[in-house]
Amino acid sequence: MDDPCPCGSHFRTIKHVLGRHDDVFFFTLEDGTKQPLFPDLISRWIITTSENIREYQLIQHNDESCELIIDPIIHNDLSHLKAQLIERLTQACLEYQIHLKIKVTFKAIPLPQDKAKYKRFIVQETQDPK
Repeated sequence: MDDPCPCGSHFRTIKHVLGRHDDVFFFTLEDGTKQPLFPDLISRWIITTSENIREYQLIQHNDESCELIIDPIIHNDLSHLKAQLIERLTQACLEYQIHLKIKVTFKAIPLPQDKAKYKRFIVQETQDPK
């Protein structure tokens, strides 16, 4: 556990994750510190934005920009869905002082046919959270 959030929230704050954390995204803030974003939080932002999301995958690139791939259920009016997702994620990240650079693309996302784990969150390069 970490110190209370400076925003005044009474929810728990997490200093670091014990165990697996290869799908935690880290963003460099203006003061140079690293801000983690945990997959469960990002998932909630994505799936509560629209009911037109069959599957998704979020990739964080080396420059900390992100690509959100959406497999939509209905393929009409995707420009509206794209705008909704960009707005939702951008605004949510600002609450953490993160200026998110995000690109949204639409395509079918095939699930693994073997026993491989499907990864919704991919960090292209291992980042040092310190």
